[in-house]
Amino acid sequence: MISNLFKTISQKYLFEAKIFALIGLALVITVALVQAYSWAYKNGVNAERVAWQTTQNLALADANKKLFDAEEQARVNEHLHAVQLNTISNTYQEKLTNEKQRHENIIASLRAGNLSLRDKYASPGNAAPGATLSSEAGTSDGGRNATEGAKLSQPVAEFLIGLATEADGVVEQLTACQAELLATHSACNTLH
Repeated sequence: MISNLFKTISQKYLFEAKIFALIGLALVITVALVQAYSWAYKNGVNAERVAWQTTQNLALADANKKLFDAEEQARVNEHLHAVQLNTISNTYQEKLTNEKQRHENIIASLRAGNLSLRDKYASPGNAAPGATLSSEAGTSDGGRNATEGAKLSQPVAEFLIGLATEADGVVEQLTACQAELLATHSACNTLH
């Protein structure tokens, strides 16, 4: 087809026509090469972007999984800590109730005369008004010498028993605080 085209052109312009044809062919080839390069470049960039995004998505999925696992572990630890604190609180309340009942039982025994408190350093002549000597019948010495000291009056004995009960309550409260601090410290160590 091109050779037929060259036959129709006069000899005078044939050389120029061949040059224009070569230039045109070179332009078409150049445009084709530029388009091919552009297409390959875009596909390469897209392929590289897809590979990069895939890597980033995998890293993000891994980070999200680790975050989810850490949150779940934190929830479990928080629940265990709450259970520990609840147990400590229940134990403390139970001990307070037992201590109150023990106090009431001791006061009832004191008022019934089944229990008495003595001051072993007080002489029987210095007994409080209304108090009796410790050697009187019905007093228990728990295996110790019952003849030493004077029996304390009931108000003084009740006061001292109340004071001792308050001290026992403070001990229970401090024990519960210590248990709570240890549980909280243990829970905080699981965060690392």
